[in-house]
Amino acid sequence: MNVRTVFSPNTLLPMINPMNKQKRIGIRLSALVAACVAVMVMDTLNAQIYVTQTAGTSGTDSVRSYNLDGTLANANFITMPGTNADPYKLSLDGLGNLYVGSIGTLANGGARIAKYDATTGSVISGFGITGSGYTNFTAPGGIQSVGGIIYATSYNAHTAWRLDSTTGAFLDGASPWITMTGITAGVREHDIAISGGILYETNYNTSGTTGTIRRYDMTTGAQIGGDWISGLAGPLATVIDNGYLYVGITNANKIARYNLTTGLGGDFITTGLSAPEYMTIANGSLYVTNYSTTVGYVGQYDATTGATINDHLIQNLLGPIGIAVISTVPEPSSMALIGIAVIAFMTWEIRKRKSKKYLMVNR
Repeated sequence: MNVRTVFSPNTLLPMINPMNKQKRIGIRLSALVAACVAVMVMDTLNAQIYVTQTAGTSGTDSVRSYNLDGTLANANFITMPGTNADPYKLSLDGLGNLYVGSIGTLANGGARIAKYDATTGSVISGFGITGSGYTNFTAPGGIQSVGGIIYATSYNAHTAWRLDSTTGAFLDGASPWITMTGITAGVREHDIAISGGILYETNYNTSGTTGTIRRYDMTTGAQIGGDWISGLAGPLATVIDNGYLYVGITNANKIARYNLTTGLGGDFITTGLSAPEYMTIANGSLYVTNYSTTVGYVGQYDATTGATINDHLIQNLLGPIGIAVISTVPEPSSMALIGIAVIAFMTWEIRKRKSKKYLMVNR
């Protein structure tokens, strides 16, 4: 596409010659801004909230998609194979792919993790194929795709694994990347979050206050110190944003927040929650799934202050657990188009002025 022609003032505004120079430049800029805004609006329209349902009718589980205002976009964006798939964790890689981890019936291709097109919901491939010595890769409660690698915990086996996000190959062979030791009986590894070369992992307990958060070195896989945070009543979900680790304390119906540098923190959201499961942060909002087999819901909160935006943004869900949100930030391709348009406009103005100077000199 000839960008200079598209954004040429003769194309956009053929009748501006009578106007003065300032007005002409102002109108050209307005037209350019309008075109850029149109591109960003298209990106906003593509923004979606994805939520898993683990108590679907007839045992069929699914991933639903919603608009950012909470209205339903597609009740069966992804229909999980078989029955009782229990899709727990969702993860987006920023490249248009959505990863779904199943702890029940195997996902597509006999896998624990399936990769889907985040726009169409069509399956791309299945990762973490069971068998062939990978018997310890079960129940991926936590999944995160970073830099071409899928990091996943296997909470029934006290292990963490790394998989190639393109091929699905286990990067550490048939052995897990990390084997957690010293886990209290009845405690299960659940969610993970990654920041600054450190993997943060929640250890969920069904009762009491024996839940913990641990840290692992992303290079060596070694645990960093002992329990980073301890004495928690069922820490399950976790997400990192703006220097803080957010943790869903499921058994206490609250969200806690901790400073990544100091480890200091505590209760952040204490109202409007009921069995909070997983959560994610996008567009400055913290989205939280609240589990119920019949009246589950998704709440939306200000990620900075914890203030309630809409504690029942999405309602009447059947066992909601996993959640992911595509942000409204323009995609790289859109940003590139906007950048090209701005450069083209500036180039056109410079050439026009040089042409005028040349004509004046050679009169």
